Amino acid sequence: MEELAAWFAIHGEAIYGTRPWYVFGEGPTRIRGGYFREDYRFTAGDIRFTTKGSTLYALALGWPADQRLTIRALGSVPGTRTNRIRSVHLLGHDRPLAWAQDTNGLTVFLPPQPPSRHTAALRIAGSQLAPVPWFEPVPPLEPAPDGTLLLEAESADLHGTQIRIEQRGGRPNIGFWDRPEESVSWTVRIPRPGSYRVHAECAAAAGATRLTLQTGRESLSAAIPATTSWDEFPTIELGSLRFDRPGTHKLHLKPAEASAWRPVNVRLLRLTPER
Repeated sequence: MEELAAWFAIHGEAIYGTRPWYVFGEGPTRIRGGYFREDYRFTAGDIRFTTKGSTLYALALGWPADQRLTIRALGSVPGTRTNRIRSVHLLGHDRPLAWAQDTNGLTVFLPPQPPSRHTAALRIAGSQLAPVPWFEPVPPLEPAPDGTLLLEAESADLHGTQIRIEQRGGRPNIGFWDRPEESVSWTVRIPRPGSYRVHAECAAAAGATRLTLQTGRESLSAAIPATTSWDEFPTIELGSLRFDRPGTHKLHLKPAEASAWRPVNVRLLRLTPER
């Protein structure tokens, strides 16, 4: 408890009173839901974001051995004013840090001694801070041996300031999806062209609504029936989605009609190859 209190004394401003950013984080380590684990080997490449006003906080879940921390989401965007960085501070360190930025990301040069052995938390000031358009925070999801793709809540990239991951019934789900302008996406690898039958586990206690799942020019829209509570996640068949080429694809899940949108909690999407 003393160690935790010491950590919050340094890093509390990056936690208390903050809001989610456009994406929750980046990095190679993925947390899988449905069971309890505390043995994830997080690295300095695993970064989580929070915001407070115009300030962005980036918390690296490790200390880089070479004292260089690169945030890929904050790369420069030529020809725009996106991600104009003014200053970078390390919480627990009294001087601003040196940094460099290019299209591959924002690289921050850390001091020799970490203020915490658990994390490196940066306070970043700038204008129009947003994930670069080509930013992919995680490697694509791979299909199971039978070809099935499981798109879980914690594998999703969340696009918006309110939508976020929550726990219900001991399992994570995408919740607080009240705003029709917000959306969700997953990056998947498709081994060969073909069609997939799509099922979703959704709760819609606020009333029936519709969702659209889109990849490239292909999309499907389906009705999500009302449920009696936010803890009820029936499996719903959304329809069939075709991929016309192998390789990496981005799947976007979004409201079908903004004017008729009702909040939905999404626990899982399952894509099964059609034979």
